[in-house]
Amino acid sequence: MAEVADENEVVDFAKETRVVVLNTKTNRDVTFKVSWATTLQAVWDASYGKFNPAEHKDADDKFQCQHAGADLTPYLGLTLRQAQEQHICPARKYQIVGGTGGA
Repeated sequence: MAEVADENEVVDFAKETRVVVLNTKTNRDVTFKVSWATTLQAVWDASYGKFNPAEHKDADDKFQCQHAGADLTPYLGLTLRQAQEQHICPARKYQIVGGTGGA
């Protein structure tokens, strides 16, 4: 099922946009504004700086769309504008999911 953005939202690519990133490992989220020219990779990287400084990126972390947990790995090089135009996580709500571990 595709994520649905607010159908009343008017997208202005000349302005910054708001993104929300939830860290499922700590159940904390951050909201911040970025340019539409920012890549998904850059949003992911920047989100760690917005969380508690003790939180860091682990090798097995994954960046996903909050809606249905769609993996964004194949799209990390896209800008937010490109992702919006391709209907990839159009509500711009993301999550960081840690690995499941294992022995």
